[in-house]
Amino acid sequence: ILCYLFNHLRNRGVKINHIDQFSCGLILIGISLLLLPLGIFFSNPGELIGFQWVIASFVLLGIAELLVAPTGFALIGQLIPKQSQGMMMGCWMMLISIGATISGYLSKMLLINYNLS
Repeated sequence: ILCYLFNHLRNRGVKINHIDQFSCGLILIGISLLLLPLGIFFSNPGELIGFQWVIASFVLLGIAELLVAPTGFALIGQLIPKQSQGMMMGCWMMLISIGATISGYLSKMLLINYNLS
């Protein structure tokens, strides 16, 4: 859907560069992280947050991931000299996997510390 939207905008003369795409992804991440506290604020005291807030947050995070990840690869391809591109793309993927691993450890620690399991 994003490819169709970007192609449609480009055909109409709207220029979308990597910086705009990356910035939009970061803004969507911020908005998605604000949705859950907003859902808590608007829920009744003692009740659980509505599931639509969680779904909206995950949808925005997914769209942000689709905007940020390919932009990183494209920028590596444009900014890094050819002899170092393979190593830099490997580093990009390694850093993404390290972030996912750390978030997994942190979520397990929260489950154990707050007896949520």
